[in-house]
Formats: sequence, C-alpha cells, structure tokens
Amino acid sequence: MNTSSAQSNQRSICLIAQPSGFGGTEKQTLDLVKILLEENFCVEFIYSSNKYPSLRFRNILDKRIDFKEVSFNFYRFSAESQIQWKETMQNLKSKTGILLKGEPNLGNLGFILALKRHFKKLIYIEHSLAVPLPPKTTEKHFNGLLPGMGLWRYKEMLIRYLKGQLPCQVIAISESIKTSLVAYYKYPKAKIRVILNGVDWKIYAYDDVARRHFRDKYCIPSDAYVFGMMSRLDKIKRVDIALRAFAEFVNKANDRKVWLVICGEGKEEVDLKTLAGLLNISDRTVFAGYCDESSKIYSMFDAILLTSEIEGLPLSLLEGMAAGCIPIATKTGGVPEVVNSQQLGFLAPVNDHFAVVNAMQKAFELSKEQREEMRKSVISRVRQNFDYKKNLQGIVDILRQLT
Repeated sequence: MNTSSAQSNQRSICLIAQPSGFGGTEKQTLDLVKILLEENFCVEFIYSSNKYPSLRFRNILDKRIDFKEVSFNFYRFSAESQIQWKETMQNLKSKTGILLKGEPNLGNLGFILALKRHFKKLIYIEHSLAVPLPPKTTEKHFNGLLPGMGLWRYKEMLIRYLKGQLPCQVIAISESIKTSLVAYYKYPKAKIRVILNGVDWKIYAYDDVARRHFRDKYCIPSDAYVFGMMSRLDKIKRVDIALRAFAEFVNKANDRKVWLVICGEGKEEVDLKTLAGLLNISDRTVFAGYCDESSKIYSMFDAILLTSEIEGLPLSLLEGMAAGCIPIATKTGGVPEVVNSQQLGFLAPVNDHFAVVNAMQKAFELSKEQREEMRKSVISRVRQNFDYKKNLQGIVDILRQLT
C-alpha cells in the first residue's frame, strides 16, 4: 500500500479544547493524544488561547499533530468568532470531533451547535462534576405589583438539556460525574460511558534519589514529614483550606518537623502567599510554582493533600498514590471512588478545614509499619485500577466504532 493510500484509510479525530490552566484535563488530553497516535489515528487539535496561552501546550504536544489555534472564547460565540471558526474549519479533515470539557458549561449553545453542524459525530469528554442551578429567585416588577417568573432559570435548564442532546456519545471520567450530568443537565443515561482517569504509574514510582534532590532544593530536612499538593491555584481548589488546616496542625505538632509543599500556579497565588504569612507558616510552606519534573517531585512527599471543592477524578491524587503518598482528600467527585476504604487514606468533608486537620493528624501518627502497609495498598490500588493505557483504550475502542 502506498503512502497516500495509507493516509486516506487513516482514521481522523479532531480534539477541541479551551484550557484555563495546565492541570488534570490537559494531562489526560496529552495521554489520549499519545495513545491515538500509537493506534495510527490522524489527530487534529483546535486550541482556544483565550484563557490560557498555547505555548506550554504546544511545546509538549507531539509534532505530528495538526495544531490550529483560535483566539475567541467558546463561551461567547459572537459573529466575529463565527468568521474565525469558519476559516479554521475549511482545512479540517476530521468528521469526528471531541470536545474536552474541563467543566460542564464549556461552550455556549451557539458554539456547540456550530460543532454539531460541522462534525458528523460529536463526543464530549467530561472532566468535572455538574452542579445544580442556584435556587429559584425572582424580582418584583412595577413597585412590587407583579412578581417575576424566574425565566432565567427555565432558560438555563433548557440550554443544559439541549447541550446534553447534541453529542452522540459522552465519556465521563468517574461515576460521580455521570450521576451529576444526569441529575443536573438531564443527559440521557444511555449516551454516557464511564471511563476512569488513569496515569502512567511507572513514571511516578517512588525514587529515593529524587526525594533527596527535591528536599535539598527546597531546604527541607531529610527526616521532615511533608504534606504535598499538586494543584492549580484557583478558588475552586480551596488551597486556602489546606493552609488553614496546616497552620492548625503545626500548632499541635509541638515543633515537630512538618512542611507543606504546594506545586502549581494560578491567579490565587499572591493571596495564598499572603495568607500563609498571616497564619505564620511561611517558614514551613513552599510555593514551588509550576514543576517540569512533576513525575519525580511526588517522591518528596509523605502525604498527598487535596482540598478541592469540586473535582472529577483528580490525576494529582492518582499520581501521588502511584508514588506511595498517603492520600488526604476531600469527598468530592470521583475521590471516594479512588480512596474507597480506610486502608487507602483519609477523607474529609468539603470546605471543612477542621476535618482536614484531623485527617492530617491521623496520617502523621501512623506507625512506620502502618505507613508502609498503607503505601503498598495505595500503590497497588493505582496499578490495578488506574493504568492510563488500559483505561484510555476504552476511548480508542469507542472512536474505532464511530469512525
């Protein structure tokens, strides 16, 4: 078979994304691209740089990807945006499009309809919990003579419903996401397939050399207990709760060697550093910023800390567990699907820093034997259930059926 014939028989997929940062959704996307290329798919990529510059993403992406950058916001699909969209679509080969949704509301209805018009098959990959609409409130009109009807709420309900009808397939990365989409967006259950997030656990395996290297780099004693976070510094991640919990834990720790290391960047960074200063924990808290060596830095941590308000199935939790870190996390999204027994870590209610302090205390007080037993359990949990190749193969199988 000649090259042109082989290319004509190659399945083609277009990924569509508008990242607001570089986190779990973006990491999973890179893993998906890698698998698709290994399976001989032609991959096109439409990237909106409206909220997050494309440079870091482009530098990591495989050079075989046909990368197309747009500048408009998927949430505001204006007449000007439509012109840019049509120009982008002109040279597109793919008839199957995958919208990578870091949040369920990504894209206004006009944008979703534009996707539906172009692609014969439209697929969503849903990475975050859907949340209910705010309670119905109405305004009084004409000096209180006429009550409002709350039409905004009915409009939003209709938009959510229509968005759920347009794709031919929805992939949710956890059971909790599927449940929330059915409950709050009225997605048809039959359209949703749960394919769990996964990680390349081999590259996150514990590395003693890396542990010593990063502790030396950040001037952390070799015998200190380190609570680690890998998180985008946004409000929804509630890193402020982690700081408050750590401050209270430090007060109870009686001068024991304990540290908090926060890896990541975001718009809350300045406020969080200020809060750490107000809580008098700046000397025990490291803001490490974006880490290019994230696969190794987990080896520095003793526990992986996650205090998010809303999550899907966080990769940072799986990555930390793959390195043998003890999980301390809030009960949100797919987290309880990962940490599904007391032998696998400690869970706390959302937005409850006192419960997080208690969980930190329990993790810290584990004996050497208990800690080692739990480490073995969390590593085994990830390797057996959250291998990225096995899990992403489910997406590949769906695409083979649809293309």
